[in-house]
Amino acid sequence: MKKHYPVIYMHDGQNVFDPATTAHQESDWQVDEAMTELTTANMVQEAIVVAIDCDKDRFSEYDYLQRGALYGEFLVKTVKPMIDHDLRTLPGRDSTYLMGSSMGALISFALLWKYPETFSKAAGLSVPAFIHDSMIFKVIRPEGRPQWPIKFYMDHGTSGRDSSYLPSAQEFYRHLLRCGVFVKDIEYQVFEFADHYESDWARRVAIPLSWLLN
Repeated sequence: MKKHYPVIYMHDGQNVFDPATTAHQESDWQVDEAMTELTTANMVQEAIVVAIDCDKDRFSEYDYLQRGALYGEFLVKTVKPMIDHDLRTLPGRDSTYLMGSSMGALISFALLWKYPETFSKAAGLSVPAFIHDSMIFKVIRPEGRPQWPIKFYMDHGTSGRDSSYLPSAQEFYRHLLRCGVFVKDIEYQVFEFADHYESDWARRVAIPLSWLLN
């Protein structure tokens, strides 16, 4: 019988695999290299990574209160069914995950909250919880708590743009608890000296990948 695989849906797809297509053309996330190392060492199960490019209106597309709801509907109703049809996926929620950085982190969290029947985990790197008038606090609300179990990975650095993220990230962590997410279902890490670039995310990408796939 042919093997089937869990799926990670990643945002800012042009930055995931190829440095020639990244926003800064400095480094990609090196997800393919990280996955190869992790699976070769039997540290995670093999998985399919689907990288979805953003468009020029990224800040609106990854804000659930702007165009993010439409993006989420596209991902759930168009992209995922196509992937499940064309590839050997494990289509259930327990094998379907989200991952992104910065605004991509926020849309990952929003879609996990809004589509818990589709996704079970979301990993967000360099979480700017304060951005867009603290939009993510308005999307994730106690009264909308999913009945399905969901899990969050969140992190940020301490340098450059990430250096200002600590207060709002800590408040968002507390907000998740107030919304009924259990402590055991939130992984929150701070990375000393890490900034807000693809190269920074590439250096630690194995950590959220391992969290998602274990």
